[in-house]
Amino acid sequence: MILRLLLLWCLRTTSAQDYSTNQILRIKHEPTHFISASRTVRPGQVYAVSVTVFKSSLSVRASVQREGVELASAQQECRPRVPETLLLRIPPTSLPGSYRLRVEGGIQGVLGGSAFHNESELLYSQRSMTIFIQTDQPIYRQGQRIRFRAIPVTTDLRAFSEAVDVFILDPRGTVMRRWLSRQTNLGAVSLQYQLSQQPMFGNWTIRVIAQGQIEEKTIYVEEYYQTPFEVNVTLPAFVLENERHIRCSITANYTSGAPVTGNLTLKARLEPLYPQFRQYGQFEGRMDLDLPMSELRRLRSQVDHSRLSVWVEVGERFLNQIEIGFAQSLLYKSDLRLVFLGANPQVFKPSMPFKCYVSISFHDGSPLPSWRLNDQKLEFLTRVKFAGGGEQELQPRYEQMSPVQFGVWEITVDLLSVFGSLTALNDVQSMLLEARYTDEIGERARTSLLVYSSYTPTQRHLQVITSTRDAKVGEYVIFHVRADYYVEQFYYMVLSKGSVLLGGAEEMPSSIKTFAVPLSPEMAPTATLVVWDVAREGEVVADALTFPVDGLSRNNFSVTLNDKKDKTGQTIEVIVQGQPGTFVGLSALDHLLHKMNTGADLSPTESRDGSSNPFVHYPSPSYGIDARHIFLYAGLVVFTDANVPRRPDACEGEMSACMDGSCYRTQKRCDGYADCRDGSDENGCPIRNEPGIADFHRMRVNRVERMYHGSWMWKDINIGPLGHYIFNVPVPTLPTTWVIGAFGMNNAQGFRTARFTCAGKFSFTRPFAMNVEMPTNCRIGEQIGIRITVFNYFHTEIEALVILGGSPHYKFVHVEAMGMVESFRPRTDSDEHHHLIFVKSGKSAVVYMPIVATITGVVNVTVMAKSQLAKEVVTRPLTVEPDGVPQYRHTSVLLDLSQGAYLMKYLDTNLTESPIVPYRQERLYVFGSNRASLSVTGDFIGAVFPKMPVDTESLLMKPDWCGEQNMFNFAANLYTMLYLRMSGQRRLDIEREAFLHLRVGYQRQLSYQLSDGSFSPFRWDSPPSVWLTAFCARVFHQATFQEWEPFLFIDPEVIRGAIAGSCVSRVSKGPSARPRSSLTTGR
Repeated sequence: MILRLLLLWCLRTTSAQDYSTNQILRIKHEPTHFISASRTVRPGQVYAVSVTVFKSSLSVRASVQREGVELASAQQECRPRVPETLLLRIPPTSLPGSYRLRVEGGIQGVLGGSAFHNESELLYSQRSMTIFIQTDQPIYRQGQRIRFRAIPVTTDLRAFSEAVDVFILDPRGTVMRRWLSRQTNLGAVSLQYQLSQQPMFGNWTIRVIAQGQIEEKTIYVEEYYQTPFEVNVTLPAFVLENERHIRCSITANYTSGAPVTGNLTLKARLEPLYPQFRQYGQFEGRMDLDLPMSELRRLRSQVDHSRLSVWVEVGERFLNQIEIGFAQSLLYKSDLRLVFLGANPQVFKPSMPFKCYVSISFHDGSPLPSWRLNDQKLEFLTRVKFAGGGEQELQPRYEQMSPVQFGVWEITVDLLSVFGSLTALNDVQSMLLEARYTDEIGERARTSLLVYSSYTPTQRHLQVITSTRDAKVGEYVIFHVRADYYVEQFYYMVLSKGSVLLGGAEEMPSSIKTFAVPLSPEMAPTATLVVWDVAREGEVVADALTFPVDGLSRNNFSVTLNDKKDKTGQTIEVIVQGQPGTFVGLSALDHLLHKMNTGADLSPTESRDGSSNPFVHYPSPSYGIDARHIFLYAGLVVFTDANVPRRPDACEGEMSACMDGSCYRTQKRCDGYADCRDGSDENGCPIRNEPGIADFHRMRVNRVERMYHGSWMWKDINIGPLGHYIFNVPVPTLPTTWVIGAFGMNNAQGFRTARFTCAGKFSFTRPFAMNVEMPTNCRIGEQIGIRITVFNYFHTEIEALVILGGSPHYKFVHVEAMGMVESFRPRTDSDEHHHLIFVKSGKSAVVYMPIVATITGVVNVTVMAKSQLAKEVVTRPLTVEPDGVPQYRHTSVLLDLSQGAYLMKYLDTNLTESPIVPYRQERLYVFGSNRASLSVTGDFIGAVFPKMPVDTESLLMKPDWCGEQNMFNFAANLYTMLYLRMSGQRRLDIEREAFLHLRVGYQRQLSYQLSDGSFSPFRWDSPPSVWLTAFCARVFHQATFQEWEPFLFIDPEVIRGAIAGSCVSRVSKGPSARPRSSLTTGR
């Protein structure tokens, strides 16, 4: 302690003695100005220029120019040693181009003139905000509805108040739907788009344009048809090679949800090798088994970085059908991975403490269990290298783990306390830090970090650190600035997202200065503090620190799910509490879809950096080896006549300098390969994700029906004046775990994600549920079976009563002994029928109830199930049709009401009163099948939209599963809409529904388009049709109305492609006869 006090006294005494000399050199070499600004300019941004003059007052003018045209300017009278900020508003309509910053300083008075002028090129970035795109699920199938939200957020995490443009593009890049100038609801736009039964399969794109900035999100549309029963295989996505077993869960269920009983065959394979092993066994709906790792090692000695594929075949005896399910896992090394956080190499100041962070994890980055981290110390070694070539190894240290974050060690290296002399530290060139770790079971890991000494010509250093661990918006962050030379005053500025937010100056009465900076929303998620000083001889000494800022905890709202209010378990109460006027977007995703990690949902970490992983951020010092690189890495341009030091090197032209002084080609920076010996050319580069990992997450499991059920709780709400919003949602029938997400937005506190009382996950199942399956159509006299599945998710066995409601429209068919039923003369009755069953806990029971209809038309069949827990009632419509082939007769008559308002007219139908033909066995028609409909139309084209939509089935009694018929459907609805528009008979309700079907028809028709723009009648193995292509071009061109574009947009490229394809086809084939359409019949 005495030595430390003596050293400090000597330092302060030396600084005081050198004060006069310092002032003399300052007068001799004192610069006149120091100006800094961001290197990046964005549209709509308030561009800040920080100006400090040193000798006399100057009038400073700053301007931003694009292609030589001035866009914004500002002028300010600057006093000596008083930092001033010039604010320039960049127009929101700014376009890409060559941008330059020009700064001029003028002397006031009689002897005035130009003091200085500087110019520098700026980087233009269109990204002036963050646009989140949230979908209700990551994958879709044909016929589904895509629901999504676009959430543009400004740099201060507030709602973007202007309109946005939204587009949906198919896999070919064709615009299928667009919403122009869509106004946001407190910053959010909620939209939906209907897929046809035959869309283009592949990656669709949702594109959002706000203030010229474009953001896109990809969704996957695939073809899926449900099978009689489905097999689901569950494997962990990533497995460590030292695991003894890999847990595999297999479930197979019918479409009703009942378990499948049969035999099971399991095959496992390690790719890319082909050997595999099999397991066979009996199966009853669910099986949990462990795949021994020893069996896998027999296939391949080194299983790390292998892909494990498991196929399961389940055979069902009654249907005599086999269904396959599969899942994949990636196997990684089980070795421990010890790393220094941040880049490697790093930079330190020899005379000041250096803090670094060391983390331990498995090789794939997954955390170690807590029992392997208990009471474990880290062995830490330091080797110091001097400029003369000498080395010195310090005494080993044993560090305790951080109490704040498990698996992380915070280590501080203070060379001044070791050497005790600044003179000795001046010769320090670098340090090699080495960490060694041994866990509870004896596994070892080691890592090293190379740290270079910061370069300054006169061995002066500034260092800035922070003692604030969790910086939040609305609070203060505490900084500590340390200097190893005499500093009267230092200057600082805070940047975030490439914008200078604030600046100032602080007096420094001692070698350490502590000051606080208020945190604003613009600083989230990360900000950089740059400090600098102009020492004697005009040398600029600088340092920078990047620190995280939590900007999502301001809008404090919560989401609570109450499953205790409804005792029957049919509904759940959702309570959203927050500030009145807050917009809240809710979603609930099946955990199977959430594990795909496709970014369909929003989370706090995704709002920070686009990833859903729970990252922990730490402050990071600058990696600049000298003052020039410190300003460069901070994204600043500097105008000054002071000396901004740069470490000497021999790199010129297309070469850049490594930290060790060697050179590398500038174009090789951030290419994924270390061209420098120390790897410094890859410092500060974006993180590269493993290629194909997104496709692996999406395609590693087979599809089951519940993956396409969509978000369970997709809802947009605005919290009312009472500060809460309460609503009920029905509980899904199938048991599953839902991952719930919510975000809020208001004008005062901006954007944030919700705080949940259920940790963001919710799993609740009805204790008693029933599923009813039956046909929707049948013939009169046909016996149909109703399959009723009763589920018991209660913890004890229950007694359930299944009741088929009585009705005069259908009868219950009695099943005689040994399951015998007479087909034509079964025993029936119309009374209620009760069936008592016992269902064990966690099981299901299936009840079959055969019925036969007694009338034609629509019959409602009611089934009820009652138990001690709850009661469920299901009513299903059944359309009963008569036997035979329909025969249509049409009679029309013209009523002329021009002579009067009243007219009586009789219609003569060509239908006999009785179907009986005397003395013949045949009948004219089936008894009871005759029906008639009467329509009166006061228009010369007939009934408008007798069916919505009109199609070949309703107009021509022909199917429409072909390109020609589909285009006929589109044209029929289009021409009807055109007629209503031209005749002034528009109705909003009809237009709304008609436009929906037109969009679906347009989307389906594009599935018949070929790559050259022409259209073919069928989607597979079909040549292009000139007639169909010309017909599509003509009809699509007639559908291009500017008035209709918000509801039906036809991409002009589709029409151009059709015309070009038609011309190419005609030229290649020559003139030929017009092909006969499939809509017509030949003689």
